[in-house]
Amino acid sequence: MTSTTTTNKLFLASALLAWTTSAFVSRGSQPASACPPTAKSMPMRLYSTYAAAGAPAVDMSKYDLLLDEAVEDWTAVASAGTAMQEAGVYLRSRNKENFVDTLKFTIRRDGGLGLLLNEIAGGREDGVGITVVEEVLEGSNAEGSGIVPGDSIVALSVSRTTERGPISVEEDRLDVATECLGYDATIEALMSLPAVKSPDDELTLTVKRIRRQPRINVKLQYPPYSEEEDETIDYLPGKISGASG
Repeated sequence: MTSTTTTNKLFLASALLAWTTSAFVSRGSQPASACPPTAKSMPMRLYSTYAAAGAPAVDMSKYDLLLDEAVEDWTAVASAGTAMQEAGVYLRSRNKENFVDTLKFTIRRDGGLGLLLNEIAGGREDGVGITVVEEVLEGSNAEGSGIVPGDSIVALSVSRTTERGPISVEEDRLDVATECLGYDATIEALMSLPAVKSPDDELTLTVKRIRRQPRINVKLQYPPYSEEEDETIDYLPGKISGASG
């Protein structure tokens, strides 16, 4: 994958234009102040959940990488299909002491998302690349959602309603995969979503985030009669990284 020196950014504003996502797209940097604040009087459901079952027992945000660190650490690899995963190109961390976490966030769509996106790798004809969140704009729908700079959006999901008659409405979910896409392909995915029809319309974003592996210090105390000195063992998940007396 070839790196590109051109910074491409997406500014999702509140103006309703001809785009199906009510989004304004900019190819250059936009200051956070350019995003009109979300009306505080409007109800907002912003919450985040782990994609895996169960809630985290600790605050994992303290293991998040800073934006510059995440940009340096993101890479993409082609993977053969398995029973658990389809063949494709997937995000990975270059550093073996880090891991890639998967998170879901649900954000109101009306008024735009409020994210600046930056393509850190791309320039390919097939659209493959890596695009990350560079900034969450103040006062936007995404503010407070839990999305942080360095996250990479890997999937979009919205409810889609179809009228089958004067009194019949069918609702289903539309899912769009965006993992390992360059800037332009990511924009196309966003624009492919159905138009916003209600102030309550929401978008669920699945993101991947690089985090440091949590370290666990365990002190081993031997009984007095063993005449053994106590030991402190520093654990990384899956291995012991060091021990000291």
